[in-house]
Amino acid sequence: HFTYYQIEVDGWMREYWVYVPDSAKNSENAVPLVLSIHGSGGTGWEMITRTDWHKVADRSDFIVAYPTGLYNADSTGAGTGWNTGAATDVRVDDSAFIRAMIAKIEEDYAIDASRIYACGHSAGTGMATGLAVRCSDLFAAIATSAPVARGGRDIYDGLAALAEQVYEMGVMFSLGTLDEYCIDNEGQADVDGLTSRTYMDYWQKMYGFESDSYGYYENGNFKNYVFCKADGTPVYQWTKVIGKLHAPLPEEEMLFYEFMSKYSRGENGELLYMGK
Repeated sequence: HFTYYQIEVDGWMREYWVYVPDSAKNSENAVPLVLSIHGSGGTGWEMITRTDWHKVADRSDFIVAYPTGLYNADSTGAGTGWNTGAATDVRVDDSAFIRAMIAKIEEDYAIDASRIYACGHSAGTGMATGLAVRCSDLFAAIATSAPVARGGRDIYDGLAALAEQVYEMGVMFSLGTLDEYCIDNEGQADVDGLTSRTYMDYWQKMYGFESDSYGYYENGNFKNYVFCKADGTPVYQWTKVIGKLHAPLPEEEMLFYEFMSKYSRGENGELLYMGK
């Protein structure tokens, strides 16, 4: 079910894997597309082996793509990494790669362009959230696990300046209470400059939410904080997972798709929730 692809973008050969469930093979019906984005030092194949996205795809009828980042000279020694901004002397433009990859997948498979979603783990969250700002015309929602970031809000303000327009979308973050990269000893989302709070603050400010203006519900070990617009539409959520380390969880992936699948992109770029 996993197919390996290479594509040349800006003079670089890039790679990605695609998973197509049996229900979507040779189907004329367009299905959603989910991107599973690895963290620092990872690969697309690593995300295949570390996640159960293919099982969720089998059950919910969508296609999954697993892109691989390139080795970057300034990727903090981790090896492969991602660059959401413009190309530099030492970093390629990964947003251009993702756009090209999605375009190729749309040529090869019947994709519902209104329901394209991005998920990232660890530093892959940086790529997913960067795409949500710089390439928001492509995506209807993102959901990410174990978010770590270096830098502050200026990163995302800079990405917004590169975009023609930043559209609303559904945004969800998941943090584990035993994740030393995301949570400090007092349970705050800020550790040694690797700030999950960077992501959370950006999206709360973008939508104009106060930090305590959320609804709350529990689902076992998942403690969910949901922020809604004035009309009651939920657009932002962060979830605290009791006992979770810095690793993906199969239960998270099911929760992520349940969250993202409610969103789609309208013909004029507007965000639709449950088709409305």
